Amino acid sequence: EQGVQDDRIFKAFEVTRIHLLRHPGRQTFIVDVDYLGSDQEIKTFIVAEPDMKRTLRPLFIKFYKGSLGSDSREQLTYLDQADLDGDGVPEIIAEWRRYESIGFSLIKRTRGKWIGAHTQESLVQIH
Repeated sequence: EQGVQDDRIFKAFEVTRIHLLRHPGRQTFIVDVDYLGSDQEIKTFIVAEPDMKRTLRPLFIKFYKGSLGSDSREQLTYLDQADLDGDGVPEIIAEWRRYESIGFSLIKRTRGKWIGAHTQESLVQIH
């Protein structure tokens, strides 16, 4: 019975989007994963790259968990890529949402790591 229960939990996870960034000598994957349970919702935003053995390794993860209908739900969603600083590696531009607020986040590769470089909340609220 434990196996059946675990199988149902696994099926509740859904990869909603996969994006591929191509830049010199490297491929970067952006993956959005959602989980919708009976009383909770989980949104996960992952930036991953293959290692030397070609195994995909997560290098940046944003994990948001909240109750269904909760005011505190947050999420990041991939929007686009652009080399904003001219270093040859595109920055990731993601939409940031929290209940009635919206904004954007920039995720940048620096010194071999992906980091959240900037988040800007919009002054406009969504209703």
